[in-house]
Amino acid sequence: ITFNLIYNIFLRNKVITYGINYNVASENIIKLINEIMNGFKELWIFGCKKYFIDEVILDINKYSDNYSKYLWIQQSPRYFLEFVMISFVAMLVIIYNYIGLNITSLVGTIGLFGVSAFRLAPIVSQLVVTNNSIRFNRDCLNRLTNDFRIIEFNKFLHPSKDSNRPSND
Repeated sequence: ITFNLIYNIFLRNKVITYGINYNVASENIIKLINEIMNGFKELWIFGCKKYFIDEVILDINKYSDNYSKYLWIQQSPRYFLEFVMISFVAMLVIIYNYIGLNITSLVGTIGLFGVSAFRLAPIVSQLVVTNNSIRFNRDCLNRLTNDFRIIEFNKFLHPSKDSNRPSND
């Protein structure tokens, strides 16, 4: 839990920002491709197809950059957690050696920590990955929620004639 809290304190805002930038770039790509397809003749006639292609390439680069940064953050907890566990065991051996205690008595303690770490590391890593996934996709879910609210509000303002008709059940 402590690892999860520390990890989220440092990377929470970055994950949210990457998610927002990812969605904006995705939205721009779809808009630009739609404009290119709808105005194909005009683009050829006026000679401004290079502008649209450059804009699509720019948004594709933003899209891939934000997604790759998110994937890096998504994969890093496991490696960081493994590094912390190995460092802990190494520090334990160094401290035992420095104090002058017998390292063979440490084998049972290291085995206990190793087994518990082997069981807990995937759980902690998955918790961090799930939290990051929720934060990354928060903007997308907010946009969908707002779209559904607008649809429901429009249905309330302008009910269709079919909805007033009694059902045949």
